Amino acid sequence: MVYAEESVSSKTTAEMILRCSDLESKDLFSKSDPFLVISKITESGILVPICKTEVLKNDHNPKWKQIFLSIQQVGSKDSPLTIECFNFNSNGKHDLLGKVQKSLAELEKLHSVAMGESLFIPASVGQNHHNKVLKSQLFVDKYSENIQHTFLDYLAGGYELNFMVAIDFTASNGNPRLPDSLHYIDPSGRPNAYQRAILEVGGVLQFYDSDRKFPAWGFGARPIDGPVSHCFNLNGSSSYCEVEGIHGIMVAYTSALFNVSLAGPTLFGHVVTNAAQIASASVANNERKYFILLIITDGVITDLQETKDAFVMASDLPLSILIVGVGGADFKEMEILDADKGDRLESSTGRVASRDIVQFVPFRDVQSGEVSVVQSLLAELPSQFLTYVRARVLVQIHNRMWNWLGCMEYGYSSPSETRKAMFYVRVLSGYEERRIRSYRLQLQQRLQQAQQRKAALKQVPEQIILSEMRRMVEDMQSLNKKLEETSCQRSIMKQTYAKVFKSIRDLAVTISDISSLVVALVEYFADGQQEAAIEEYFKPIDKEAEIIMKMQLEGEEKTVREMMSAMQRQALLEKAEAEKFANLQNAKTDKHIQEPTGADKSAQRR
Repeated sequence: MVYAEESVSSKTTAEMILRCSDLESKDLFSKSDPFLVISKITESGILVPICKTEVLKNDHNPKWKQIFLSIQQVGSKDSPLTIECFNFNSNGKHDLLGKVQKSLAELEKLHSVAMGESLFIPASVGQNHHNKVLKSQLFVDKYSENIQHTFLDYLAGGYELNFMVAIDFTASNGNPRLPDSLHYIDPSGRPNAYQRAILEVGGVLQFYDSDRKFPAWGFGARPIDGPVSHCFNLNGSSSYCEVEGIHGIMVAYTSALFNVSLAGPTLFGHVVTNAAQIASASVANNERKYFILLIITDGVITDLQETKDAFVMASDLPLSILIVGVGGADFKEMEILDADKGDRLESSTGRVASRDIVQFVPFRDVQSGEVSVVQSLLAELPSQFLTYVRARVLVQIHNRMWNWLGCMEYGYSSPSETRKAMFYVRVLSGYEERRIRSYRLQLQQRLQQAQQRKAALKQVPEQIILSEMRRMVEDMQSLNKKLEETSCQRSIMKQTYAKVFKSIRDLAVTISDISSLVVALVEYFADGQQEAAIEEYFKPIDKEAEIIMKMQLEGEEKTVREMMSAMQRQALLEKAEAEKFANLQNAKTDKHIQEPTGADKSAQRR
C-alpha cells in the first residue's frame, strides 16, 4: 500500500532562472554544450533527479530557461540539492563540468545578494577527498515562490490515472519453459522481471483508476495459426483488450505464454498508436483521465524512427510512456527515446514533441533495492502530468474566449479548425505561454506608466497655473507699455498745442493788424475746445486699446478653461484604464483552474 500526504506548503513552487559563467570546454573544436541536472539526496545518499534543463549549444556562459521546483519534489526549502552541470554528448556519456550542493533557501539567498557559487569537481580516490574548486560559478538570476496546484491536487479533484501495459514476446527473451528465460514462470511463485514490473507499477497506479479495467497487449509474437503480430490483446480476445485488475493482467500474461510463439522483431509503433487512440477518445469525450503505458522489453527496437513518430504524435495527448528494460541487452536506443538525455524527440517530418512523455529505466540498475523500479519510473510522472494539464487549461480558456468574443478581434464568426490547430501548436510549443507572459508584462508596464503619469498629474496644475500667470503678467506688462506709449503721445500733442497757443499769443502781440484773428484763436483755445479736440483725436485709439485688452483677457480665460477640461478628461481616462486593468485581472482569476472538489482525499491516498 502506498500512502500520499501533502501539506499546504508542498504546493509552493519555486521559479528560478539559473546561469553559469566560465565553464570549461570539453569539446575539441568548440565550446561545451551544457545542461543542468537537479537532484535531491535521499536518506541513503542516493541522488534522485527531479529536474533537467534544456541543452544549450556551444556556450561557455549559459543561461537556461526558467525552471519550476515544487516543495513536494524537494522535501523542504532546507533539503539539500545537488546541481550538476554536464557537457552533452550524443552517446549518452555526458562530461561533468562541475556541481554545487545547495538548498532552495540557500539558492534564494544567492539571488538576494546577487553572488555566484563556485562549482567543484568531486575528489578522486587517493586525493585525500579534497574537492577541486573551479573558477566556474553558478548564479541565480531569478527566484520567486508561488502557490500552484500539484499532482495530488488534480488526483483529489477527480482526475484518474489509467494504467496500460504492453509486454515483449520476442524470441530474444528465451524459451519460457527454460529457467534462463526472462519469461520463465517459477513454480515457487517468485516473479520474473516482467511480473515484478507489472506488480510494482500497476500496484501503485490501480488505486487511481475507478473501474480498474486495464488494456493489456503483447507484441513480437505469433498467435496460434496466425502471422507475427506487433500488437495483440493479451487476453486472447479479438474484440476487446481490457482485463480486470492487476491479477487479470498476471493471469492473461501467463496464459499468453502458452498460446503464442515467440518471434520478432521488436516494434513499439503499433502498441503506442493503440494507446494513443484510447487517450484521444478520452479527450474527445472530455474525460478527466490521464493514461500511463508501461512497456516491458528485453531488446533493442528495430523501428526507431516509426517509434519516434508515434511518440511525437502522442505528446499532445494525456499519455505518459514508461519503458522498463529487462535482461542484459544494450539499451542505447532507449536512451535516445528518453528526452531527458538531450533534445526533444523529432519526427520524420521535422515536428518536435510538445513535451517529454517517456521515462526509461533499465531493470538491472534498480535491482539493488536502494531505489525501486516504481520510484525511478514514476519520478517524472507528476511533471509530465502537470505539463499536459496546464497546457490543456490554456486551450480550454482559448476556446471559451472564442465563444465569448465571437472572434470579433479576428473578424470571424467562429474559429476554423485550421486556426484552432495552429493555436494548439502554439500552446504546446510554449509560444502561447510566452505571449501571455509578454502581454502581462506589457500590462504591468502600462500600469506603472499610468501610476507615474497620475503622480506627475498632481504636480501639473500648479505648474501650469504658475506658467500661465507668468505669461499673463508679461502680456499685461506689454499692454501697459503700449498704453504708456499712447499716453506719452497724448502728452506730446498737448505740449505741441500749448506751444502753438503760446506762439499765436506772441504773434498777436507783435502783429496788431491781425488782432481779430488772434482774438478768435484765443477764444477758441481759451474756452477748453482744444482739450475736446485732443480727446476726440484719441477716442479711436482708446477704443482700440480697450478691445485689445478685452480680447486678451477673454483668450486667457478660454485657455485656462480648456486646460482644466483637458486635465479632467485625462484623469477620467486614467481612472477608466485602471478599472479596465482590474476587471481584466479579476476575469483571469475567475477563469483559473477550479479548486479540486468533491473527492475523498483519504480514499485517494490509500
